[in-house]
Amino acid sequence: MVVANLVGLMSGWLLRNRQNASVRNDYAVAQARIAFIENELATATQTISELRNTITTLHQQNARLDATNRHLTDALASQKADTDTLQKRLTTEFENMANRLLSKTTQTVTQHNRENLTDVLKPFTEKLMDLGKKVTDSYTHEAKERASLQGELKQLLNLNQTMALEAKNLSTALKGESKVQGNWGETILERLLETSGLQKGREFTVQPSFTTAEGRRQPDVIVHLPENRHLIIDAKVSLTAYAQYFATENADEKKAALDRHVSSIRSHIKQLRDKNYTQLTTNSPDFVIMFMPIEPAFGLAMQHNDSLFLDALNNNVLLVSPSSLLATLRIIATMWTNDRQNKHALDIAEEGGKLYDKFVSFLEDLNQMGRQLNTVTTTYASLSKKLSEGTGNIIGRTKKLEQLGIKARKQLPDTAVYSEAMASKRLDVTNP
Repeated sequence: MVVANLVGLMSGWLLRNRQNASVRNDYAVAQARIAFIENELATATQTISELRNTITTLHQQNARLDATNRHLTDALASQKADTDTLQKRLTTEFENMANRLLSKTTQTVTQHNRENLTDVLKPFTEKLMDLGKKVTDSYTHEAKERASLQGELKQLLNLNQTMALEAKNLSTALKGESKVQGNWGETILERLLETSGLQKGREFTVQPSFTTAEGRRQPDVIVHLPENRHLIIDAKVSLTAYAQYFATENADEKKAALDRHVSSIRSHIKQLRDKNYTQLTTNSPDFVIMFMPIEPAFGLAMQHNDSLFLDALNNNVLLVSPSSLLATLRIIATMWTNDRQNKHALDIAEEGGKLYDKFVSFLEDLNQMGRQLNTVTTTYASLSKKLSEGTGNIIGRTKKLEQLGIKARKQLPDTAVYSEAMASKRLDVTNP
């Protein structure tokens, strides 16, 4: 009986030990799963925080752009009003001047001045119409830019989500194919440039080729800035190790994959440093922008190795993700918009200077014409006086010849009638 009891006790004890071991094993598995979930949650929290910071920055930029737009709108309206006032004033002055001149000269002088006025007013009118078109186009472009800004803010979030989904869908197809990965990264880069509002062939150039002492160099993109400055951007995709990181649940394998992911990024940094792209163009900063098109891959690398960003800067390479690059490109697009508006203002000032010079030249010619007409009038009056007025005038002497009996086929008109006829032909011109 005692032996049976002992056997029962031993069986129960062994059974409980096996149950406890199973529970401990399940607990360890659950702990590992919780750790993996916490790590994923931290990564998602980091990404959300970066997106919120980006949205805050873009809202601030939107406020600044609104203020700039209001200022430019007021300035453009003021310039347009001044241009209209100047056009009306000059047109009125020209018309009044032409009317005074036409009323005091003969038909020949009138026609001559009319042609001069036409020559002066025609290019001026054409310039004013051209300036008005430039001002209207600039205002319309700015209004469109402002209207599309809110849509682009939403597009930034959608773009990040889309790119993350595309990275997941393409991870299998791109795995191990470095050339395919590179082409995909270049496509994403060009799409971002166009989304920011920059125009290919004008604000940026894709894969320009340079021949240097070290050989042929071909960066992915050169972004042109106002005042003949440039930014060089090269897309680099590190996807293979990143995909392997999410393909396994083993902690050691995940750590090894993450180390390979960071090592791949460092390899790209070294390649860009050795290519020395900063020497390809003048007025370029002393760093090259390395674009990583997969936002989560960028964030994971920064989280795993917090010195990676500074190490890249020390090698003259600036690491950027899609969100940070798009914000930078939007600022560059705004710089180009402001530059074009400033150039329009300079064009208006230059055309105003030309108009002033033309008007001064016209007044000088008009004064010269007045002096010449006065000289002609004085000479005409002197000749008329000698002909018909005063003692010994030519008409009186000619009549004496008639009285002496000279033979002539025609007769002189009456002196009074002739003098009146001559007087009617005198030019009435005053000093201008």
